[in-house]
Amino acid sequence: MAVGIPAKKATFRFAQKFNGVVSTAIGGDQLYVLYSSKGTEGERYFKAFDLPRYNGLEDNVPARLRRKAEPHWRPMFLESGLLYVFGESPELIDVADWQPRYSEHESVANPEWATDGRFAYDGKRIYRAFGWNDYSRGLDIVENGKVVDHVDIDIQYFMPAADGLIYGVRLSAPVFCVYSLTEKTVKLEIPLGCFEFAPGVTLAPTSRDGDTLYVLAGDHVLVIDLTSFTLVGEFAYFNTAFMQTLVAGMKYKNQAFPRYISAHGGTALLSNVNSSGFVLCLSTVDGTQLWARKSNDEILAANTDGDLVFGLEERRPRAWDKYTGEEVWQASAGTIANTIEVSGDWVVYHQPAGDIQCFTWKKPYSSPHRRG
Repeated sequence: MAVGIPAKKATFRFAQKFNGVVSTAIGGDQLYVLYSSKGTEGERYFKAFDLPRYNGLEDNVPARLRRKAEPHWRPMFLESGLLYVFGESPELIDVADWQPRYSEHESVANPEWATDGRFAYDGKRIYRAFGWNDYSRGLDIVENGKVVDHVDIDIQYFMPAADGLIYGVRLSAPVFCVYSLTEKTVKLEIPLGCFEFAPGVTLAPTSRDGDTLYVLAGDHVLVIDLTSFTLVGEFAYFNTAFMQTLVAGMKYKNQAFPRYISAHGGTALLSNVNSSGFVLCLSTVDGTQLWARKSNDEILAANTDGDLVFGLEERRPRAWDKYTGEEVWQASAGTIANTIEVSGDWVVYHQPAGDIQCFTWKKPYSSPHRRG
């Protein structure tokens, strides 16, 4: 992905005055927005914006799949031309024809499911968890609107499945697990007892870059090869000079544990959004520190395959040189966003309350500090 330095002003802004909540996903130059209205109509609907040809008139773009629904936020992801809509009455939408491949809007296959839920899809069948955060009862397998089988696995997964794989921490044991839905088989389990986590927290956020999975396991980053299903690396990032200095200045070490990981193009970014906000950039070759930056406010970083890292610091969209951390771009206006997505020639900043900001660039950025 060749990324560049955007204009300082957002090219487009969406849902600035919308009375409700929105969900956003982008694929290439296509931006998809799910609007959930708080108005008297109580409906939700999708819009698709072809950004290179968009004329700036949001109301003129036709709404797709209007449904009566409560104004709740629903996480939305785009994968292989399909929109995964989690949360209340989850759905799987084909954006080519706006037809549901799967929907719980009219009926559900198992009355024991909670209204809020998430699911995985392997190209043929739906794997539905019993509730939004209920992983204890495994996954029901659904075909043609009926439950046809069951998977007895208790992984706390979040993202849609890729290659029929789900991964996360198990409820029954402190292990990180990679599981094949299509094979109904545990492919890899890594005990987490030897790693240090913040007190009371055993979470393991992940970032996938091709066939490599990076896992933020407490005070370590684990590197997993998803072709051989082996652990190929462990990075003790708390031993870096930046983290040692950071922890030395804190009363409680638990404030130093990052919450997010974003790996692409030879680097892994760890970021934390509390009052001890920071970004730490590691080499994915050996886990060494490349650069880091500290903020007294929330800070978030999204990696790319190019020479830039897009971020949020002090409520302002920014970009940093991937190899040095030097700031090379800052938007002219602030944002309430808490999520960054990069696709095609666009970077999008968004969050449920709206004001989706879309930035684009004219030419790729080539770092003078590029290695290799």
